[in-house]
Amino acid sequence: MFSLFKRRHPAEAEFRKLIERYAGLMRATLRQIDYRMIEADLQELEQDIRLKLWQSLVAEGNFDKPAGFIRKVIVSVSIDAARKRLVRGGDAEHLEISAMEPAELERDQAMEMRGELHALATRLMREAPESAQVLSLYLQGFSTAETGTLMGWSEAKARNILYRYLDEIRAKNASETG
Repeated sequence: MFSLFKRRHPAEAEFRKLIERYAGLMRATLRQIDYRMIEADLQELEQDIRLKLWQSLVAEGNFDKPAGFIRKVIVSVSIDAARKRLVRGGDAEHLEISAMEPAELERDQAMEMRGELHALATRLMREAPESAQVLSLYLQGFSTAETGTLMGWSEAKARNILYRYLDEIRAKNASETG
């Protein structure tokens, strides 16, 4: 008998969480690398990134430091796409090549923090939805002034809420490494 459903892979739940947690980072990094990219190209590159991440997750089992690994995959896929565009006769002068350089330790740490902020925002949705929204807007690239305006608050209130959670995560990370 023919089955319409595929068996679930044991790593599927971890993969879904990983993609959900870093989706904003993927898009922001792709936009940073090529600000003229149209939506269809963004979606295609995001699909390529998800495919490479899935293949790596299945092969290796899990990622200890996912942000750094994801950044490397994003940069790799972006460089491949830029090369393909050049081969087809497109231009690449507008590309932010410095964004394609290998990830540095500080950048990896900042990405880990963004992942932790996303997880914190998800947890805060029930107990402090406004704080969760501040974190979500920050992760999407909004300034504290823009966040304050969107929330109907002063910029200082949005900044104070954001910094409280940033400080909390920094303190947690410092205690884990120290």
